[in-house]
Amino acid sequence: MAFSLFKKKEPPGAELIRELANALAKADSAPPPEFIAALPLAEGQTPDGALAEWYALIVAATTYALWASLGSKEKVFPILDVYQPSLVGSLTYRCKDAFLKIATPREESYIASIRDALKGSDSRQLMRLSGAMAARITGHYDEKIGSEGLQPGCLDIAVLVGLWKMVSDQIITTAKLIENLQKEVPGIFTDPPR
Repeated sequence: MAFSLFKKKEPPGAELIRELANALAKADSAPPPEFIAALPLAEGQTPDGALAEWYALIVAATTYALWASLGSKEKVFPILDVYQPSLVGSLTYRCKDAFLKIATPREESYIASIRDALKGSDSRQLMRLSGAMAARITGHYDEKIGSEGLQPGCLDIAVLVGLWKMVSDQIITTAKLIENLQKEVPGIFTDPPR
């Protein structure tokens, strides 16, 4: 007969959610892959500005995955309340400054665009979205064109496909993580932590 005093206790749901959010933030604050980091920047775009755009894209993809997986603010907000400050805290001062200026509008724009692209069947829409994402990272984005047309100097198709693959991998990986966590710890997201 084992004493319950010596059994490993599972952390409460709120602690697991904090651990999940911090793990997501740590993974998402990794530097961009070489093919993104090596993109030529437009005149006036700084490396910190490019990184801020990269992180804004990654945050939007993660947030989209959380909403698609969990579906309600009661389940998503406790994760985002820890995830966002954790990720921001990992950025350099200049990158953080640039990120904070763009994070909210990019998140709103990207989440809607990603949703529409995933629901649609037009591969051109995906390429336009990837082009807009790449153009924002490099500083070549033209507001007049927006994401309705292909951005000028939009790189080659391999970069656009690679960027979209990274975004979709981010969404899939996050969604699978949430799905597995729900299987391993049933009820973790049913009662939001207080």
